[in-house]
Amino acid sequence: MKSQVHCLARIVLLVVFALIIIGCGSQLAFATSTPGTFTGSFSMFCQGCGASEANQSIPGGLDLYPGPFFGNFSFVGVVASYFNDQGCHPQTPGCLEHWNGTLSGGSVSFWAVDTSMNPFSFSGSISGGTFSGLGSCDYPILTCGYDNNLTFVFTSLWSNNWYSVGMVSVNSGKAIDGPEMESLGTLTMTTTATPEPSALAWLGAGVVAAAKLVRRRFWF
Repeated sequence: MKSQVHCLARIVLLVVFALIIIGCGSQLAFATSTPGTFTGSFSMFCQGCGASEANQSIPGGLDLYPGPFFGNFSFVGVVASYFNDQGCHPQTPGCLEHWNGTLSGGSVSFWAVDTSMNPFSFSGSISGGTFSGLGSCDYPILTCGYDNNLTFVFTSLWSNNWYSVGMVSVNSGKAIDGPEMESLGTLTMTTTATPEPSALAWLGAGVVAAAKLVRRRFWF
């Protein structure tokens, strides 16, 4: 009778352990997959904002369009080196001004809502980047414009523990006869998920159950 009870106990433990492993495995398989919604290249646009000269930041962000979600990507770049030939300082008709430099760091921020109005967000850091630009003024009426190109790479952590690496390219400018600046950009990123704490907890429970089963086997 005792041996039958012990045998039944082992069977129950094996079934519980199998269910734990299956459930944990399914969570980990899902968690480590690439969330396709936020992987790829996305167009960005901002009217009335732009990066220029030594200010390589758009803290108000650029809107992402169109796509499976609506979002906003903002950044603040830390300029490490900067050169400007001061060709339009002071501004004079027909002047040309050139600048370029590098980014040593900075921060990025992103938020989005999908078609079901589920919120998503991440924050991260800029690993490095480069920029260059050209400014000019027209004549006989003194009106000035500029064109700035910026590219940088970043890493980020999502609020749900996803992880992204990516690259951003932004062209900011203002036409000489234009009313205001604008920016067009491309956000390219790969997003992957990390194992959820609950999945790790289930895995731990499964290991504990297995250890108990092995221990009891030598006691019976």
